[in-house]
Amino acid sequence: MQVKITGTNAIDADKRLSAIEKLNKLPTEVLKNISTLCDNEKAVDYLKDESSVGIITSFLG
Repeated sequence: MQVKITGTNAIDADKRLSAIEKLNKLPTEVLKNISTLCDNEKAVDYLKDESSVGIITSFLG
């Protein structure tokens, strides 16, 4: 199976590839749970904000 990665430019495409490679190492159940967040507009907006991601990261340690 192949996945086509597209970005707005070469740097964006590299960042996307790196993120997908990390996701690929996760267990299927974790990926399934993460994918449910993709359907939640509020969750997506929250994850777009670097400060919010920092809060989550700090909270989880």
